[in-house]
Amino acid sequence: MNSAIRISHARLILLLIFFSSYITWGNNINREDEKSSEILQKSASGWPSYLHDSQRSGVTDENLDRNMTEQWRYYLTQKPTPSWPPPAKSSYWQRLESIKPRVVYDRAFHVVAVNQQIFFGSSSDDQLYCLNANDGKVLWRFFANAPIHFAPSVSKMKVYFGSDDGFVYCLDVENANLIWKHQIAGSNRQIIGNGRMISIQPVRTSVVIDNGILYCCAGIFPSQGVFAVALNSENGELIWREKLNGLSPQGYLLTSPNRLYVPTGRTNPFALDKQSGHYLRSFESSGGSYALLTDNELISGPGNDGSLRISAVQASDHLATFRGNHIVVTPEMSYLHTDTEISALDRVQLLGLRQRQRQLQDQREDLNQYLKSESNQEQAKVIQNQLRNVFRNLEQIKLAISNCIPWKKP
Repeated sequence: MNSAIRISHARLILLLIFFSSYITWGNNINREDEKSSEILQKSASGWPSYLHDSQRSGVTDENLDRNMTEQWRYYLTQKPTPSWPPPAKSSYWQRLESIKPRVVYDRAFHVVAVNQQIFFGSSSDDQLYCLNANDGKVLWRFFANAPIHFAPSVSKMKVYFGSDDGFVYCLDVENANLIWKHQIAGSNRQIIGNGRMISIQPVRTSVVIDNGILYCCAGIFPSQGVFAVALNSENGELIWREKLNGLSPQGYLLTSPNRLYVPTGRTNPFALDKQSGHYLRSFESSGGSYALLTDNELISGPGNDGSLRISAVQASDHLATFRGNHIVVTPEMSYLHTDTEISALDRVQLLGLRQRQRQLQDQREDLNQYLKSESNQEQAKVIQNQLRNVFRNLEQIKLAISNCIPWKKP
């Protein structure tokens, strides 16, 4: 099996069978299997944060048995309680017959796993859970004072998470002993949010750990105060706190060597300087709380039109748009998840073709405008010939784009 397919299979197995392990609600099921335990023991690097790492790649280099079967399920008595209700069915103003939900980071209990332990937070009973990865039994639970909407992050035998109570917590992974907690925005005021008492500045982003520093944001509405912070992950001491004016961070944070990337749900994602927290720039988007970072690109969405947008991280260029919910990027191939299928993409070639397609579409629009205003018949013929060439090139690109998708699976 080539490396791209191997990585893809590993990723899909991890997400759908191994780390999900059916965290749902109802009665627990347990099935013994030595092979499953073996695989867990070999997986030393684990899945320590949402989608594996701080770039949210969704990729692991672990080699897993493709014949894995379900071993156990863990049921909760309550289903997730999302932060926001579903959107309207359609938007006349935006000319959308159906609207894709954009703020969907907490519609499931997302899990992480390290060293035979599986962790997840609950937005319904305010607890962080730790399960034994071999049999699904609860090792410990820890109560916050408000809902937990995001998967925790695990680093150096500590597990970190934020809550709607406005605090970030650091626990010992072995026994849930509280090592430290830090109130992000510094306010004790509370309000009613989604039928619950929560901080006026809840933590509605994930935490992300990078080189011993924890980053997160608190607050939703700029008028009530929204902040980004960097904390020492060992002791919770504040490194910097930056007020975010006119911004509403919501979603899983991402990091590069010098930047912190922040989704916002309903508006454009933006970047902060990791050293100071200073605002750097935003990225063209139609919203969405999902994002993925590659070496040169930020992929974000899906917007309410159901699209993922790809932007250059070092320039203001909007590179391409795809219909889909998530994308996984590997050196050889990328994998796109939509509502109905998973497809493999030659993303590098596809990006180049999409950029050329957009240039030709702009050229076609300009030529049509020139043709409408051109009174000279000879010049009009020249423009018509140019239009025919553009149409021909667009058809060729359309065919080439279809060849960039080697397979699709419903």
